[in-house]
Amino acid sequence: MENKLIEVPISKIKLVEATSFTYVGEGRYLKQPKIEIKYNDKSYFILDRKVCYSLIKQFEPNITWTEWVQIQNFELSLFKILDDYFTEYNNYIIKVWVEKYNEIQIIYDFEMEDVSFGIMRLNNLKASIMYMSIEALKDWALHTVSDKITISKGDNTIEIQEYEKFVIIRARKYVENGFVQTMPAIKILGIIETIQWYIVYESIIEAKESLEKADKMQTRNIGSIKNTANMKTKEKDDIEHEWFLNSFY
Repeated sequence: MENKLIEVPISKIKLVEATSFTYVGEGRYLKQPKIEIKYNDKSYFILDRKVCYSLIKQFEPNITWTEWVQIQNFELSLFKILDDYFTEYNNYIIKVWVEKYNEIQIIYDFEMEDVSFGIMRLNNLKASIMYMSIEALKDWALHTVSDKITISKGDNTIEIQEYEKFVIIRARKYVENGFVQTMPAIKILGIIETIQWYIVYESIIEAKESLEKADKMQTRNIGSIKNTANMKTKEKDDIEHEWFLNSFY
């Protein structure tokens, strides 16, 4: 079996099938979901109740197992539930653990971001960004996802991620089957409460302008972009930016 972690933009997912129960014949059903999604022309399957629940928690982090079981017992359409989530959160990027078993790509877990630094501080920062950038980012969607804020428009995403002693701002562009960074990641020493807002704002605008400039550039020999989902921070940032420099002109 081959196991790997991949980053999947919700906007690039096509929901093919989603049922909470599996028919096993003679009028009998098992409480086993069957979900098929397509990403980059490949089918990926969820065939486990706990994995299905983990997928739901990507969008509803506070939902309990009991609440989720009750929703399924009401026989609400799982396809409709997921389709609504994929539409509402189409600017999200999720991290998915996949194993290849008998030529079938099985999703067996989802990577949860580290929330140890507190989502409330990020929500406060998000509110400040929205206040300061209401005109500059009026066409962009802002989301708080665990330990980061994403500001997205189409294939372009600005990430503001908090670590223990610093904050990193990235300009990430989705290209074919992976991500490039259109400028070196910006590292700001300090924690969210102590960083001056104008420094964050200027960095966000710099990332936005970098992405918009890349929209007008030509590409060459992009090929299959290296999967960086499971890399350490600096390695991931360096490789994604290097790929941009080698592929855009």
